Order: sequence, then structure tokens, then C-alpha cells
Amino acid sequence: MAAPAPTPEADARIRAFFAKGATATALDLSSCGLRALPSSLQTHLRRDPLSASRLTLLNLAHNALSTLPPFLAHFPNLKTLFLLANAFTALPPILAELPAVTMLSFKCNALAGTLPASLLPRRIQWLILTSNALTGLSADFPTRCARVRKLMLSNNALTSLPPTFATHMAALELLRLANNRFATLPLSLYDLPRLTWLSLAGNPCTGGAVRAATDLPAALAIADLEAAFRVDWMRPFGAGTSGTAYPGVHRESGQRVAVKRFGTLAGSDGRALDEIAVSLAAAGVPGVVQAVGYYAETAADGGVDTLALVSERVGGHAQCIAGPPSFESCTRSVYEKGKRLSREQAQRIGKVVQEAVEGLLERGIAHGDVYGHNVLVGDGGEVVLADLGAAWWVPRKAAEGARKLEMRAIKVFKEEIEALVDER
Repeated sequence: MAAPAPTPEADARIRAFFAKGATATALDLSSCGLRALPSSLQTHLRRDPLSASRLTLLNLAHNALSTLPPFLAHFPNLKTLFLLANAFTALPPILAELPAVTMLSFKCNALAGTLPASLLPRRIQWLILTSNALTGLSADFPTRCARVRKLMLSNNALTSLPPTFATHMAALELLRLANNRFATLPLSLYDLPRLTWLSLAGNPCTGGAVRAATDLPAALAIADLEAAFRVDWMRPFGAGTSGTAYPGVHRESGQRVAVKRFGTLAGSDGRALDEIAVSLAAAGVPGVVQAVGYYAETAADGGVDTLALVSERVGGHAQCIAGPPSFESCTRSVYEKGKRLSREQAQRIGKVVQEAVEGLLERGIAHGDVYGHNVLVGDGGEVVLADLGAAWWVPRKAAEGARKLEMRAIKVFKEEIEALVDER
């Protein structure tokens, strides 16, 4: 059978990449309607084999790929491979032959059953498997993936982790397990020496799925949101993996709010309904963003089509103290170059955030995502810990372990802002 014809758009992007010479290191073939990797890419490699060493990032997201060709191994320095939203039902064998890949995304595919770790790149550090249909990880996953620092497994059908997971995954710092089927809490996770950021909402073992379904008050309609608030939908001021935030004002009281419109009902950190439920449960905790209410739009089949969460907005031109992790920083927020704080500012920010985390823990909630890019600082010095997308209800038997992780995250955050202190 003949290979599917490449799209003109894909061919044009490939030609442009090779025409740029030594300055080009990333090739973006996302949303090109591909059912196979274009053979023109291999043709260019044969003409210019030295160019293969330049490619470090290949983006193949939002296509219809279900396999990868052997010639992909001819890119010896390929580090980042995006395969988000394709049609993979199994890992392509060529992955195991990619010597330099450290970041790999198979988010929103159709991977099912037990994931065979033997097919993963040996140097993988950042692995995204969110929103598939995985029921397990192979027994050799912990040894094969011992270098992994960031592992995203939310929205699958996992019921357990390999027995040696806590023994060999010593490098693991961030783990997302939300919206799976863990009936028993994997307490051995708390023994991982570097694990700092964990999400578990929406699993039977945390009761999150039950609470999200039963504890939420009835939602108001999206039409009621428009009637109550004047929202500037053309001026978003923040975006994350689950949605986008817009500025709004209550039409009668003038209260300034932030309206988060969820772009998906189940994102990398977990389900939107779990985030809403925890946000409402955190009402009154000092230093934590305060939810005002939530709104939903019902689909034709009776399910939820659109969700929006309204929260109080920090005064002035509040900004996150940092940006999200980059490909290079992996698990660390990125601070603006040259950013400085006084010692008093750093101490106050650290104190407010720690008290906010401790206040949540007293409510039985772990934030799960204590990062600089989730800390808002206003013009008047106001400090708020935001984004409860990774938060989860902590069972009593896991309270000590959850506190250990949250305090580890606080320590990392304080060290980061301490590094910004200008002693002059």
C-alpha cells in the first residue's frame, strides 16, 4: 500500500527548516493533517545528512499519526518530541532507538492496556501520558524510567503502580495521577526522596470523585454569568493547561473578579469539576484565592459542555511572581531575568504562601502545585496562592505524607525567591 501523500503545508515547513541552515533547531509539523511522517523529510536528510544533527525539537501534535518511521532515529540530537492528539494505540518501537529524547508527549491519544517501558527512550526525563486509556505500567517501568523527573498520568484507568516504583524512581519530582482508578492510596510514594508535587484528585482512594459529584452546589448557567459580570473575553490575562483567565467586574457591586473558562473538562492536573469543588471548599482560607461561584453550560446530551470558575481578583495589576517551567527547567518555575526582591518582600511572600498551604492542609486539602507561577503579588503587596487545579482531598492516613510533600514544595519556593533578594 502506498504511503499517504504529504500535505503541501507539511512539505513547505520541511523545506523552510532545511533552508534556514544552522539556525534552525525546531521543526513544527503540528496540525498538518498527517497520517504518516512525510517521506520528503527523509529525502532532505539524504541530501544533507549533517543537517540531521541540528534538529532538537519535533512537534507532530494534532495530526492523525498512528506510527513513526525508522528514519526518525537519524536525528541523533532530537530531545523533545510532541505527539499530542494523534491516533496512537500503542508505542511505536522506534522510540527505544532515539538516543537523546528527554521529553516525550503522548497526551490525548488512544494508548491502552499496560504501557511497555522497554519501548521508551532510555534518557527520558519528562513523560506526558495524560488522557489515554492505560490500565497499568510494565514491571520494568521504574528501572527503565529511573531518570524521569516529571510524569503525567492523569485521566487514565490506572489501579496501581509497579511494586518497585518507590524503590527506583528516586529522580521523580512531579507526579500527576488524578482521575484514575486507585482504590488504595499508594503510600509508598511518600518515600520518594525528591517527590514534591503530587495530584491524586478524582480517585476512589481520595474520595475526590464522590465529593466533586455530591458536594458541589448547583451551577448557574453561562447566561447568568454574562448577566452578573461584565467580562472582557478579548483580553485574557492568564492561561494554563486547563483553561484561560479573563478579567471581569460585577455589574452591580463593581467587584473585580477573574473568570477562568475551562478549555477542557479533564486536563493535565485532573478534572475541572474537582478543581471547582476544592476551590469552593477552600473558602475563607487566608492567602488562598477565593472562589465566588461557578457556571456551567449543558450539552445537548445532558452532560456538561462548558465550565467557568469565578474568583476574587487581587488588587492592582497583580502578576504571578514567576513563569511556568520551561523545557530546560523541567520542574522549576522560570523567573524573569533581573527580577529582584527586598529581603522583607521575600520573607512576606514566603510566609503568606506557607500559611496558605497550612490552612489548606487543615481543611484536608493538599494544593499539589505550590509554584512561583501560581503565586500572585499585587501592587500593594497582596500575596495570593492561586490555581487549585492539582489540589486533592487528603485521606487521614495520608496526612503526614501529604504534609511532607507540601512542605518540600514550600522549601523549594522559598529558596527560589531567596535567590532573588537584592542585599544592596
